[in-house]
Amino acid sequence: MVPLLGPAFSIAMLGTIESLLSAVLADSMAGLTHDSSQELIGQGGINPIAGITHSLTLIATLLFLVPLAGQIPLGALAAILFVVAYNMRDLHHFLLIARSASRPESFVGSDRGHKSFMQGT
Repeated sequence: MVPLLGPAFSIAMLGTIESLLSAVLADSMAGLTHDSSQELIGQGGINPIAGITHSLTLIATLLFLVPLAGQIPLGALAAILFVVAYNMRDLHHFLLIARSASRPESFVGSDRGHKSFMQGT
C-alpha cells in the first residue's frame, strides 16, 4: 500500500492541475473570472463521491458493453474519429498563422523544413 502513495499523489496532483486549467479555459471562453481556491475546495468535498460513481460506471461498462464493442465496424470508428478531429480544428487560428509566417519553411509539412528537421540542423 505504501509504495502506491507516491504515484497516487502524483496522479491526484495532475488531475487537480488539469481540472483547474480546464476551468480557467472554460471561464475565459465564457468571459467569466475564475476562483481557483473555490474550485479546489469544491473538489475536495465532491471527489470521493465522483470517484466512486465513476468507478462503478466504468466497471458496469467493462462488464456489459465491452463484448459489444467488437461488433462496431472499423469504418464507423474511423468516421467518428474524423468528425471529432474536424470539430477540433481551428481554421481561423490556422489561417492567422499561415498569413503571418515569414517563410514557407516555418510549416512542419514543408519539404525543406522536414529535411532540416531530420538532419538535425
